[in-house]
Amino acid sequence: MKKLLIAIILIITMLLIYVPAGAYFTENDNIVSDGNSLLIEAFLKSGADLMEVNTNNTLHLQDQFFTMNEMEKALYLIFDDLKIEGKINITENIEYYEPYYEFMDEAYQDTIFINKNSEIGYNQITATYIAKTGEITVVILYSFENDNLKESYIIIDIVQNKGYKDIVAMTDLSKEILSQFGNNIETTLCLVGSFPGEKSINESKIIVEEIGTFLKAKPVEEIIDKAYTSTTLYSPLLTHAISYQNKKVNLQLATRYNEYENRTYLWIATPLIISTY
Repeated sequence: MKKLLIAIILIITMLLIYVPAGAYFTENDNIVSDGNSLLIEAFLKSGADLMEVNTNNTLHLQDQFFTMNEMEKALYLIFDDLKIEGKINITENIEYYEPYYEFMDEAYQDTIFINKNSEIGYNQITATYIAKTGEITVVILYSFENDNLKESYIIIDIVQNKGYKDIVAMTDLSKEILSQFGNNIETTLCLVGSFPGEKSINESKIIVEEIGTFLKAKPVEEIIDKAYTSTTLYSPLLTHAISYQNKKVNLQLATRYNEYENRTYLWIATPLIISTY
């Protein structure tokens, strides 16, 4: 349980450093969608083969603690709004929850896997739905209280591997659903692609530079290793940004060679990559 809690806290900590784009831009819902579309266009220009698209919307609720019953009601409301239905498989207090591997026979069979974890001052529900098309939807409701501190999070994370279709609309729908519970919503979009064979460090740097040029982005920090490259940048064309040591960042590009597959992977995300790469 402690390791699960630590993992959630790490994700939340990353999300907490986000600052609204309104700190630097005039907020406009259309701009958000245009920013996501622009990221897709940048990915297309890279020439990489699309592997998956991940959209993550996280709602942060301060001074609120949800009971397990309240979480369950919210969860089913979210699935209704996402038009997700199917057989429900419920487990409780599983520390390492990987429904894709634990219930392989039921995966892709319109089954909703729900795991509940509860302790004093801590409640969490993780629900996973794997569609027959391969699209994966994960909804996490997380709430804790300690002394005078109360905080809750609702996360809608969607991964699809069948192209870009409806990804911007799905992102906007997730935000609309979460807005029923609160307004402090942060959105990340990550596109993952790959190239055949191994790209050299110089070739990877050229790919990153070309994407950065297209988005008019300036590098903020660069990490180059034998196994991977990672570059954080700031682009005035993208809306969301984070503040790091008095610097603004809203774009991250990474590459890694997979020796087993003999392919070089590319990640493009705004404002940051929040998945493992």
